[in-house]
Amino acid sequence: MEYGVAEGRPVYAMDLASNSVIAVAIGMSFLFFILSVFATALQEAAAAVLGFRSKMLGQWLEDNLGTAAASGAKDVPQLADAFFSHPAVNGLTASKGIVRGTSRPSYVPSEHAITALLDVIATGDQYAKPAYKITAQTAQELDKLFENDFPNGPIKQSLESAWKRADGDVERFRGTAERWFDDAMDRLSGMYKRRVQLFLWAFGLLLAVVLNANAIHIAEVLYNDPPLLNVISVEAGHVSSANPSVATASGYLKDLPLPLGWTGGRSQLPHGVETALADLLGILLTSAAVALGAPFWFDTLSKLGSLRTTGPAPASKSRS
Repeated sequence: MEYGVAEGRPVYAMDLASNSVIAVAIGMSFLFFILSVFATALQEAAAAVLGFRSKMLGQWLEDNLGTAAASGAKDVPQLADAFFSHPAVNGLTASKGIVRGTSRPSYVPSEHAITALLDVIATGDQYAKPAYKITAQTAQELDKLFENDFPNGPIKQSLESAWKRADGDVERFRGTAERWFDDAMDRLSGMYKRRVQLFLWAFGLLLAVVLNANAIHIAEVLYNDPPLLNVISVEAGHVSSANPSVATASGYLKDLPLPLGWTGGRSQLPHGVETALADLLGILLTSAAVALGAPFWFDTLSKLGSLRTTGPAPASKSRS
């Protein structure tokens, strides 16, 4: 909205103040969006190198297989290793991981997982060797599997329940077992997202400190500098993707005259306890905002942009 007259009516002081507040919110959301892209890229790189997803999947498998097989002949950690070595699962791994134990796949389709799990359990003393027995072909094999071979644990309880409900129908059992595995992986994905949220916040804090991205100071600068605020608000309207590349985000950050850095933000370290606490709070606010993620700030930018362009309703032409 322009200052002065808009759509044949005067722009009142409250309209101007509201517009400035919304513009500052857009500018801050744009900054948080850019920093979130960098933090997410760092978090995903760390997760790939350290194999967060694959390690969580392996730990889930060991925890839910139980402590020992019904026959006492199988060791659960070895069973987990055999599961990931099975051709149906091992073929999903694109390359060897940099860190030991990260070459396992981070996601296994349910049909592959159930095939590998049943084959490994049924192979008996040969499960550590490349040759696997093909199981789950007949009802008799599955009866024997659950009675003698399967380790006692949550996985056995879930699959054995599915087998009983299938009433001897192997195909029906496979369908139920695969849906159960998909549900379990959905819950595991939720756990993964909550766990990496901490890493996202940590990388956000790192970026905030390195760039001196003090949310309180930057908001103050934007509010008191209308030309700068206008430039950033216009650029924020050009964002078209919730997950841009790091190169695109770098371009945004490079081209905008944002008050960042220890020379572009504050030229010196803060003096006084109150100033230091205010700056610390600003850094923490930035890191907390970055932890919300780029998609969140993309949605916020879209909503704030719509709110800003809507403006007050035009006056009624009818006379009272």
